[in-house]
Amino acid sequence: METKKVLLVMTILMLFAGTTTPWISSAQDDRPTLRKITQEKSQDLKEGQFLLEMTPCYYKYKTDSEDWMNMGLFFKANVAPSLEIGIGSDFLSYQNPDFGLSDIYAGAKWKFYAKNDWTLAISGYILFPTGDKAFREPGIEPTLTLLVSRTLGAWEISLSVGSTYAADEQGDPNYLDLEMGIEVDYTPDAKNSFSIFSTGYGPDQRIDGGHRSLVGTSYTRTLTDHQSLGIMFMKGLSSRGMDWSSLLTYSLTF
Repeated sequence: METKKVLLVMTILMLFAGTTTPWISSAQDDRPTLRKITQEKSQDLKEGQFLLEMTPCYYKYKTDSEDWMNMGLFFKANVAPSLEIGIGSDFLSYQNPDFGLSDIYAGAKWKFYAKNDWTLAISGYILFPTGDKAFREPGIEPTLTLLVSRTLGAWEISLSVGSTYAADEQGDPNYLDLEMGIEVDYTPDAKNSFSIFSTGYGPDQRIDGGHRSLVGTSYTRTLTDHQSLGIMFMKGLSSRGMDWSSLLTYSLTF
């Protein structure tokens, strides 16, 4: 069984590594925020456990940009007590008339405090400009985030504050942004979980120097001890960027 797990991990890493191509262009407004949702909303793992998530997405924009669709992948492993490593990508993306592979991001999360219903963790990810021309960021982008959560019975309140050293095609070659998020989860039983959340970042120096923010709600249904399905709806609050959008998630732990 352990040999099969190691082979599966190596296969997934090779799948992501095989998407590498040279740098050329940039991406759309809300993609940094959406990547953080994938990284931060994934479930915590038990020691020695693995997680594979598939996330078909549909993003609608307020501007004249064509709608964007993708099939995201995210893989995470618990490699030590309170330490998880992950690798992910928007993977296959389509935005008329372009179709191709998206950038890869990889990183880790360390839960350094868990006591009296409080949890504190640090998450660090690096995005690599490995995607096809239409779906590629201008350069390498590291992100560092502090995550704080408090459990109150069936409720959990989570806050996140972080920053990305973002690559830019205009003016200064790089710049720092500020990213914040808040989420309230309600889990009435072992099978159902509901949440509302808001997240955003700024400035978006690549486009107009403005801020991007959104609100959303999600529902997760646990099917078995190892499988769950989720659906998420999001609405962009800023004047440009995301409009109503949706995301499905299939999670498999092993």
